[in-house]
Order: sequence, then structure tokens, then C-alpha cells
Amino acid sequence: MTDFENDPDYEECLVTVFDVLGFRNLLHTRSGAEIRDLLSMFRRVSEGDATSLTRSDEMRMISEVHAEIVSDAIVKTRTLETQYQAGPLVWELIDLLHIQIECVANGILVRGAMTIGPMHLGIDFSGPVFGPALVQAYFMEEGEGEWAKPGGHA
Repeated sequence: MTDFENDPDYEECLVTVFDVLGFRNLLHTRSGAEIRDLLSMFRRVSEGDATSLTRSDEMRMISEVHAEIVSDAIVKTRTLETQYQAGPLVWELIDLLHIQIECVANGILVRGAMTIGPMHLGIDFSGPVFGPALVQAYFMEEGEGEWAKPGGHA
């Protein structure tokens, strides 16, 4: 079994997975530009707290955030190894608030899940992005998304 704590290719991250509800309907009622702008918002809200990228084994001042978007599936990863331990969760909650405000303003509903666990992000977020935390967040979103439940990787 993989020892994620001692594997230098993994780091502890806060992972948020979103599903845009009614996406098939959006494809038939919104232009490509409107859908692109909506999905780009998931990256745009996090740009304000971005800093220059560092190697995953260097201590960061604040967390780094990255969003992967494929159709109606969005994965946000936020690094946790920072000098300010409460910072990553606070920044993610602020981002989630802004995402929800923008989605509601555009008539969009999202379902999601958040967890903490090991992720592979690659140097400078070059990917590929994978890890147990992503799998756990995905299954939480798919199966338990109707209830707000905190999760963590054991």
C-alpha cells in the first residue's frame, strides 16, 4: 500500500469537486461563450489569492490554488502546507461563497464536496492531477452530495 505521507510526489491538499447541475440544458439554452465564461469563473474567483508558484517541498507563505475544468466537472485543489495553517480553509470558504453568488446570479445550481487528503499536483501544478483525496471528494459529491458532510482522508 502506498505511504502517501512519505511519498514526495503527493502533498496534503484541500480538494473541492463541483458538478454543474442541468448542464445538458445549458448546452441547449446558452451560447458557447456564455458557458465558457461561466466555467472560467471557477478559476477567476481564486486568482486574487494566487502567489508565485513554488516547489511542493518548499514552505509557502499562503496556499496555492488550481482548478481543472472538464465539461460540467470542476476540481479545485488548494495546498495546505503554509506558514498560516488556517489560511487555506478560510480562502477556500471565501472562494466558495463567491462561486455560489456568481452561480445563483446566473441561474446555475452546483453540487459539490470538499475533503482533505493526499494529491499529486506536479511541479508548478503541471499535473497530472490525481490522488486519494480527489477520489474521495468525487464519491462524496456523487453519492452524498445532498447532505453537507465534512470529509477527510484517513
